[in-house]
Amino acid sequence: MDSQSSDDLGSTALAHWLAAYSARAADLKLPSDTDIVLHDLSVNRTTALRGLLDAEVTGLRIVMSKILHTRNRLSTCDSLPSEILEHIFMDLAGQSPMSLGSKDGPVALGWVNVTHVSRRWRNTAINYAALWSTIAFDISQPWPVFLERSKDAPLTIIDGSGRSPNAKHVDELSAHSQRIRVLSLGRTKLSSQCIAALGRMLHKPHLALHTILIEAGGHSSSFDDILPPDLMSRVIPNVVHLDLRSMGLPLGANANSLQSLQLSHSHKSRPTAYTIEDLLDTLRHSPSLQLLSLGYMMPAPDDEAHDLHANHVSLPHLKVLSLQDQGRLCTIIWSLLDVPATTEVLIKEQPGYELSTVHDILAPFSTHSHRYLNQPTPPDLQLDIDVYVRTTTTLRLICPGKRQRSIPTAGTTRTYTPMRLSVLTPSFKRQDHDVLCVSLPAAIPTELIKEIRFNSQYHGAWPSFTPRGIRSMLSGMKALSTLELKGPFAGYVLLALSGDDEQAPVAPTLKHLRVDAVWFYEEVLPGRAGSFLELLDHTLDTRYARHGLALESLSVRSCNERAEPATKVEHLKDPGRWGGRTRVSTYEMVEPFSD
Repeated sequence: MDSQSSDDLGSTALAHWLAAYSARAADLKLPSDTDIVLHDLSVNRTTALRGLLDAEVTGLRIVMSKILHTRNRLSTCDSLPSEILEHIFMDLAGQSPMSLGSKDGPVALGWVNVTHVSRRWRNTAINYAALWSTIAFDISQPWPVFLERSKDAPLTIIDGSGRSPNAKHVDELSAHSQRIRVLSLGRTKLSSQCIAALGRMLHKPHLALHTILIEAGGHSSSFDDILPPDLMSRVIPNVVHLDLRSMGLPLGANANSLQSLQLSHSHKSRPTAYTIEDLLDTLRHSPSLQLLSLGYMMPAPDDEAHDLHANHVSLPHLKVLSLQDQGRLCTIIWSLLDVPATTEVLIKEQPGYELSTVHDILAPFSTHSHRYLNQPTPPDLQLDIDVYVRTTTTLRLICPGKRQRSIPTAGTTRTYTPMRLSVLTPSFKRQDHDVLCVSLPAAIPTELIKEIRFNSQYHGAWPSFTPRGIRSMLSGMKALSTLELKGPFAGYVLLALSGDDEQAPVAPTLKHLRVDAVWFYEEVLPGRAGSFLELLDHTLDTRYARHGLALESLSVRSCNERAEPATKVEHLKDPGRWGGRTRVSTYEMVEPFSD
């Protein structure tokens, strides 16, 4: 349609709608613009006319919307503006293709298929460099074509589940090192030759590199020496997320941009090419870290390790700290890091090397937990003590009101809970567990502890605690209001609460008791007469008779009744018991830990 025809059509449409409006105005008896003299119209008349016209405007807008909707439906795919095409292509580009290893064979990328719609769509896609900037090695399209069409766009280099690059591919990509933004390789096992080529590649500056994830595991040989000593300062000075697995430690760091650092090794191939001071120096030059995860990266400390406590490293922006290694290596590193109170801390010691003592663990545990007191509003805390079949003891401090958050890492995101402190260690000896109980109240801010959960898994695995030790710990918790007891541990805590040989009551502020997964009719301790149910009765009766203490709520759940009917615990609900002040709930009477 030429411009003259378009102008004629527009004039005709305008004339039609002006005539239609004039007829409508006459029907409504609206005064024309020339007839309106404001001072001749009353206020009521003016208001009525405005309301009438408002209704007309609303109706016209609905009609206009329908006209535009019909127009849009008549638009052809080929007439879509380039901005819309870019959105379509980029949305489809995010869909992962099936790998070459799929039983259905390779599948073309969705946005490559839609380029067949028309010549304009194809030309737009070919010249839209960002579409071709992801180089994947498990799709059917030849990646050199992608590389050529990506022009100067930042590159994302990934492998998939079906195919990984070979050394020749890496060498060819190395020529484009200044454009690589994301390098993520290792989902499938990389060959030794490919890893060596990556080492050569990482000796050249990559100023655009934002994210690196390289998995070099599964080989008998070590690749600890493959990284250049100036990796962080010269080769990848602008990296934000760095995840190296079985690739050693990036030394000589000067990475103010680095926000997440994840380094790991197989526990069978401990790196030995550096010292703890090297590790601390890397962290000292990474002040912007928000996530730090180290797995079997710490070299065994020498005799001077105990003198390292003066060389603390401050990480003021850290949100997640995760350390996993053999023996007390985790505790040594943890004790040398100054992190905010809001950091989620996970310390996981594995058997091997020299195990941490109670003092080793409680020293940094105390330092970190007392930071909670410096918060604008100190939080209520929950203390968890878990014992798993005499193999692992877990101490955990939780702020129940804190919600999970997420933080970006290399290639994904990680969820974390602020102000969550967890320490997992191979279980102590019996005497050390008692030392833990006695020492814990002095090591943590007890005025914030409102709830304690004691948990022991698997029947028959008697925890190596004593009632006297637990009684000492509970006596130090001045604000305790809730106890949750799960598994065989529960009997120990009840013995401690009964306080038979104590003048002062134990945990006088206790208001809520939850009991879960216990055997009611079996002995509480080996060689001690009396069942758990008898001990529960005795403890609550003694606290009420001697000190007038009664719970506000008692919950008994998932407890094994053996062959006895569930009504055997109904006596806990007798009217007037404990002054009628305790609300008792009993439910889910099933055998715990059943197959």
